[in-house]
Amino acid sequence: MPSKDILKFYKELNGEIITIGSDSHNVKHLGYKIKDMKEFLKSIGYKYFTTFDKMKPIFHKL
Repeated sequence: MPSKDILKFYKELNGEIITIGSDSHNVKHLGYKIKDMKEFLKSIGYKYFTTFDKMKPIFHKL
């Protein structure tokens, strides 16, 4: 996970496109802390997280 300070700074700069991933190397770790990250992003003002389909962003409400 990136530093929370960096995520806050990106938001202050009007950053909106943010993706969430878990870089798992073991099936037991799939999705680790994703719920916590969504809650944190929402708490600092993000309204969406982003996935991509054929290089086009798709915004999902937090």
